[in-house]
Amino acid sequence: MKSESRLINIGVVEEESTNLIYPVPISIDQVKLMIDESELVPNDIFEWISLIHVISNTLHPIKIGRISKSYKDLPVTTWISADIVRFTNFENRQLLQDIFMVAALEALIAVCKKYTLDDRAFVSERAKYGDIPETVEACQRIDRLLIS
Repeated sequence: MKSESRLINIGVVEEESTNLIYPVPISIDQVKLMIDESELVPNDIFEWISLIHVISNTLHPIKIGRISKSYKDLPVTTWISADIVRFTNFENRQLLQDIFMVAALEALIAVCKKYTLDDRAFVSERAKYGDIPETVEACQRIDRLLIS
């Protein structure tokens, strides 16, 4: 296991128009452990990943930014529905945690595909979860995304 402690930084950004109370982001310990065990970072391309989850009324595909020449970090952005976060933040915190985990895993898989890196650990973990619900009504019908 590597000794680097700054493998990933995960943050949550709220777009002004959503008027949300900030949700508790996922515990990044599990994500860090997966990254550490997969040996994703550091590598010859980038040294760490800056993952930002944007809570928004408008969803976009995962965005993988340019690697910083100064810090060698790779910025990666995901968008999560403000309506779903608003509902799960008050009604089902475990589902909220699962949604952030799935978004993180999908972002890490996208990074691996873009840079031709081994994604098996992330694909294996992602297979344990269902899809992120697209509506509040769908959130009301499930307790968790974790299926195995």
